[in-house]
Order: sequence, then structure tokens, then C-alpha cells
Amino acid sequence: MLVPGWREISAYTADGVEIAKGQQNCFKLLEKLQFHNLYVSHSLKDLLNTTGSNYWQAEMWKGHVTTMSLDGTKVKVHSLRRILDEFGDDKDKYESFLELAKWLNDWGVAPGSISAMAWNLWRSTLTESFSLSFDSSVGRSAFYGGRQEAVAGKDYHNMVAMDISSAYPFEMSSRPYAGTLREVSKFTQINPQESGLAEARVFIPKNLPHSPLPIRLGTDLIEWKTGEVEGTWTWQELAAANSLGCKIEILRCWAPLTEVEPFVKWWEVVREGRATLKPGAAKLVKSLSN
Repeated sequence: MLVPGWREISAYTADGVEIAKGQQNCFKLLEKLQFHNLYVSHSLKDLLNTTGSNYWQAEMWKGHVTTMSLDGTKVKVHSLRRILDEFGDDKDKYESFLELAKWLNDWGVAPGSISAMAWNLWRSTLTESFSLSFDSSVGRSAFYGGRQEAVAGKDYHNMVAMDISSAYPFEMSSRPYAGTLREVSKFTQINPQESGLAEARVFIPKNLPHSPLPIRLGTDLIEWKTGEVEGTWTWQELAAANSLGCKIEILRCWAPLTEVEPFVKWWEVVREGRATLKPGAAKLVKSLSN
């Protein structure tokens, strides 16, 4: 675990803490640690202050720095994305990550970036191969994401915001996914317990307190409106809308040919980690599941 400062860096390892001061000494300490898995708990950009910015290269993803590499060495540093900000001093943060690393090792997962460890933990829980295949344009049209940033008192009033713990990963593991889909008659009886999709025209009554179906306005913009709408939704969503009094006309319909459950064991493992590890390590497990 690296703690960068202005022309100074502290490194926490299993042997204790080592501190280097001055540009060249910082470089030498980092070079010495080049075969370790290296992390900072805060921003990777703070590493520029240790040796000077001309020694570093950054890898970017969607405008964010994901890793930093030190020129002329095999040093590659990952960020823990401020996950451990509330968990004690730098030594405590190191020990939290060390506990996570030992837990992941039991599942055959090596230290890496947050995203790499997350993917590898999921893969470690798969007991057999499976495939997912379907028309991506239809699948994408039914994928809307969640209601985000509906903060009470900011843009929304006369409301209370309630957080359901682990709602998203629980839902991921609670029902099967379509391995592939086949188009069927639009008069097929939709079953909310199956992972089907349907393109539909829906009339949503104006007297409902909230619209049950999202409508896509753009690539990253959705709206919840009443009146007549058209779109593609899951059978579960359409069944819920029907139960609330919405009138539904199915235009096209796809039923699951096969179904898979790739997150059941994964969710058991994640719950076990969050329940048994100390708070700092448990918070890291939560971030991996996110």
C-alpha cells in the first residue's frame, strides 16, 4: 500500500513501513517494489508528486485514470478508489486489503485492479461453462438501468429515500437469465417467472402515483411517464404494469429457449465475505460485488 506525498512516499508491506524522501529515493523505493502488487487508497494522480510527472504513464478508461506505470520499471499501481477512507490510518487500510487478499486467495483470485478481482471472483464461482447469445439490439432496448440520483430535497420533495441493502446483487441471483431467446407469437401468455422480453404498446393511467415502466429518451436518458408509450420490456415488468391496471398490446414477443443462473454461487460467496470479514475488508468485498 503506497501513501504518496510531495517528493515523499511511504510503502506498507508485510515487513512494515518504509519511507523515502526526495525524487530519486522515491524512484528507487518504487523500483525495489516493482514485483509487488501496488495500491493507493486515494487518487493515483498523487503519485505524480513523488518523482515528478515525467516519470509516469497513465491508463485511462472513460476519462478516469485506472492504473499508473513508472517508466523504466515494472511498477504498476492500482487505486482502491477511496473505499477505505473511513477505516483508520494507512496501516489499518493496508491490513484491511491484506485480509481481502487472503480471502480472495482461497477462491484462487490473485490481487489486481478492483474490476479484475471482481470479474475473477465471479468466474471462480462458476461450476460449468455457459453461453449467452441473442440479438443484441433487442436485448439492449430492454435494458434501462435504475432510478439514480433521486435525492430527497435536491430535485424531489415530499418524499423519503430508503435504501434496501444489497438489493441489486440479490436480484441478480434470485431468478434465471435467458441463455438465448426465440421469437414466439405475440399472443403468447407472458409468464413473469420466466426471462422473456416483449415489444409492446402500453397505456399507463394518469392516476397512478408512479409510472411502472421506463421510456428511453436517448442513449443515457430515460423517463417515467403516463399515457400511451411504446418500448421493449421484460415479461416481469409488463406483468407488473398489467397488475396495476395498464392496458398492454404486445407487438413482438421473445421467450427463453434456455435459462441460466450464473450468479447464485457468487452471491453466496459475496455474502459470506461481507458477513465474516472485518469492516474494512467487508467494505472492499461490497465494492467488488458492485
